[in-house]
Parts: sequence; structure tokens; C-alpha cells
Amino acid sequence: MQKIIVLVGLLISSVTVMAQAVLTIDGNRDFNMGTFNEGEEAVHVFTFTNTGTTNLVIDEVRTTCSCTVSEWPKYPILPGKQGSIKVIFDTNGKHGTYAKGINIFSNAGETNLIVEVTVNGSAKTKQKLQNTPVTPPPAHNHDHDHDDHKH
Repeated sequence: MQKIIVLVGLLISSVTVMAQAVLTIDGNRDFNMGTFNEGEEAVHVFTFTNTGTTNLVIDEVRTTCSCTVSEWPKYPILPGKQGSIKVIFDTNGKHGTYAKGINIFSNAGETNLIVEVTVNGSAKTKQKLQNTPVTPPPAHNHDHDHDDHKH
């Protein structure tokens, strides 16, 4: 009788271990978004599949910088089904190449992704153009009728 109880206990614990969500990224975990001009929106969508045997629930997606935001499904992803995580990098005030981390926290554990982006231009260049004075056209300050002649 004691052997049966032990076997039943082992069977229950092995079924519990087998019933888990698995977040599998479709493609690479590192993605080079390309080159953008300052002010353009850099966007990439990572797709994933729940290759586990129970629902996948994403609790939170954190980025390593406030210049990068993410959107993710707030509902359970059924086994065998796909979902996506959208990553948006704000290029305003940026110049150069950046690598930003995206950390996914779910009932499948933690998954880490990286996006790379190169930004051309700089905030100083943009500000210089905005602060260039505009010369107004010459004013015509005289009090007479314009019917007789043209300026």
C-alpha cells in the first residue's frame, strides 16, 4: 500500500512539472532595427509561440531605458498559439548606435531580448536649424495709394 501511495505521488508531481508554459521566440532574440534619422520611430515586433502545455501569462515586460517602450498581450496565450511583443525606440535626441534590453516576465520564467538601432543626426543640429533667425522682408512704410505705381 505504501508503494502505491509513493507511485501516485510521483505520478502527480511529474504531471505538474510537465504542465507548464514555455515562451519560445520565433527567430532571433537579438534584432538589429536598422538605421533611422533622429525623430523617426524605430519599431520591431517580436513574435513568440507558447510551446508549453498550459496557458502562458505575461506579467510584465520591462525595458532597460525610458527611450524604449513595449506593448504585449494582457491575456493568456493558449498552448500552441502565437503572440507578439511590440518594441518602440524613441530616436529623439539620440545619435549613434544603441543596444536596449527587453525583459519579459511570465509564468514561463524570464526571457531576455535585445534590439539594436543606429540613429543619424543629433539634437544640436536640429536645434541650430530651429534657432536660425529668419530675416523678414523689407517693410514698405509709406502712406500713399498704390494705384499709380507698383513696388
